[in-house]
Amino acid sequence: MSLANTAKRHATTLVLSALAASAALYVFVIDRGAVTTQETEQRKRNLFPAWRIDDVTSVTIERPLKTAQLVRRPADANGQRFWDVQIEKDKFGAEEQQVDQFLGTLEFATYERVVEPGSVDAHTLGLDDPRLRISVTMSDQPVVLTLGTNASSPPGAMFVEVKTSTGTNHYVINKELAASLDMDPNSFRARRLVPYATADIARIEVESPAGSFHLERVKPDGDEMRLGGPTADRKKRVARKPLDEFLTTLGRTDAASFLPPDVANRASRPSATLTFVSKDPSRPRGVLAVGGDCPDN
Repeated sequence: MSLANTAKRHATTLVLSALAASAALYVFVIDRGAVTTQETEQRKRNLFPAWRIDDVTSVTIERPLKTAQLVRRPADANGQRFWDVQIEKDKFGAEEQQVDQFLGTLEFATYERVVEPGSVDAHTLGLDDPRLRISVTMSDQPVVLTLGTNASSPPGAMFVEVKTSTGTNHYVINKELAASLDMDPNSFRARRLVPYATADIARIEVESPAGSFHLERVKPDGDEMRLGGPTADRKKRVARKPLDEFLTTLGRTDAASFLPPDVANRASRPSATLTFVSKDPSRPRGVLAVGGDCPDN
């Protein structure tokens, strides 16, 4: 039998198969963002009807006096997707552990009881002037959680509204969950002050009233460093013990707290400036300016 006759004989079957495949693809594309029956059953006590961590791209946290947004970066060369935090107009690297903990709180958040529709008005729930609103952008399942006022029971419990693409529900949550959700946006800021791990630093340039100098690795992958600069003995190897102590101190230098801009400006005259040069030439220099005494501490 010729190829042409074979094609004609099976033409109907081929067309039907193609249509079936197209229909299956259409259903997959349209429904992949929908909440599945399994998710509904497994998460029937959770505030969020679905949670797909890989699909979460941003989380906006609105409070009466401050708004913050967690934004996920595109994947880097190693496939890792780190977070930034935008607080008003300022953007900072985020503390990854703190973000993971907060996202875990959202993922596993459960309610104490359901508030029946129409049983309580928005004013009584505290939703016309909420203390907190959390908006999660998650693929085709965006969710907005609004924290209202205190509920009558259990002690410290609060009303919440959860709005999804399929509807709006109201619940009562316990005080521990309410406290975990109501976070200061500054708590998401990365506290590590030195931008690179000490093993990734090729050179450290120091400027201070006492003079300027730099520390530079003898070999790119070695541990030894040379001392150089106009006020230093040029090309002298640095003693191992003080170098190790210095690098260890840098690695442990974290922010204890974050100052308001007006307070920071009063202490912003640097007494020393350290510039860190990465071994990777494509990465930018990092600058750490050591200011004066903190005015209120």
